[in-house]
Amino acid sequence: MKILVLDGSNICHRAHWAMSKTDMRSPGGDPTWALVGMINTTVRFITDIGPTHVVFAGDARGTSNTRRAVLPEYKAGRKETEPDLRWALDRYPELVTECGWSFISDPVWEADDVIASVARWSREQGHDCYVVTSDKDALPLIDERVKLIAPDGTRMTPKLYTHMAALVGEKSDNIPGVTKVGPKTAAILINKFGDELPLVISDAEKLREAVSEKTARMIADQSGTYLRNLDLIRLRDELPVSEHLEYGDISRADVQRGEKALYELGMNRVVGSYRKSMRGINASPF
Repeated sequence: MKILVLDGSNICHRAHWAMSKTDMRSPGGDPTWALVGMINTTVRFITDIGPTHVVFAGDARGTSNTRRAVLPEYKAGRKETEPDLRWALDRYPELVTECGWSFISDPVWEADDVIASVARWSREQGHDCYVVTSDKDALPLIDERVKLIAPDGTRMTPKLYTHMAALVGEKSDNIPGVTKVGPKTAAILINKFGDELPLVISDAEKLREAVSEKTARMIADQSGTYLRNLDLIRLRDELPVSEHLEYGDISRADVQRGEKALYELGMNRVVGSYRKSMRGINASPF
């Protein structure tokens, strides 16, 4: 089994802004350009990778509230989603299933956690998993079984990203970091202590092995911020996803149903590439 898992919201957002000038619309006037971009991206990766299963991970409404309970300002300050993009985000899960792919969301946790759970299941079952997202939160998932690819096709490499983000904060999610700790100091700590950093973060004497006494005391005093951020950023990979994966089996897809859905949305230009990719033509290992 070879699983292709895509971050649906991430891909729709990127496609919306990249293709908004095309103003593609359905016969009923609905804005379809983000969906066209999403289908194009999916078809390209199906053709390049040749997966047996295609899965989209999505966000259910209100799932950010789970992490917001730990940090009230989590993802605060984001602009309200504009109506055209909101329509695409609401419509794409149905289109995904019509095309013969699986859509998975969780009522409590976010799309990133769904992706992590699919990756864990794939790893445990000995299957290859290809994750398509530009979200760096997924970097810790990478190993010999799990590959991370940006929507533009760029391979992303594993780093101790979680520790870095917990120390310096994540601007995109409005997570504040440890005061006066930037990437340089964070890198020094990570290179010195690695994954044992959570065990020593409150020990100023131990931290002095890597930084000055003043900096060590300052970081130790704020160890709670770092540990809280680690918990916020950590992806939950224990969600039940296996029963949903079978719906993404390409060999069982009703391609005619997918074609019908695309035609009804006026997305005629992508029907041919969709049909070709689902029949496995030119599909080869990535």
